[in-house]
Amino acid sequence: MDHEKLAAHVAAAAMERALVSLQKRRPDLKLGPRARVPEEEAAALVLDQLTYTCGVVARLRADVTDYVIAARSAGASWAKIGPALGESPQTAFNRYKRHDEPDRHRQTGRRRTV
Repeated sequence: MDHEKLAAHVAAAAMERALVSLQKRRPDLKLGPRARVPEEEAAALVLDQLTYTCGVVARLRADVTDYVIAARSAGASWAKIGPALGESPQTAFNRYKRHDEPDRHRQTGRRRTV
């Protein structure tokens, strides 16, 4: 699945969950495929979508951190990790250095490369 399809999938799931929440809040509404959301519920619907999407983003950020840790553990340098993240090696180092294992570098005698 490419990035655009994945983003569309997340957006569709966010809308689906938001509509379920709306139906729970307002069981009096009949929400069909072409139903309009009442104006007074529009903000709540968008906020429900936002909440779901932020949850997905948080999970993806955690996955990225796990991949950075795994790459460092496998010996990848910040010079390789930075571009994989779409940023400079220094930015990657600054963002993820607290997850780096300094003891691993001391034990092997290798210096940390940035």
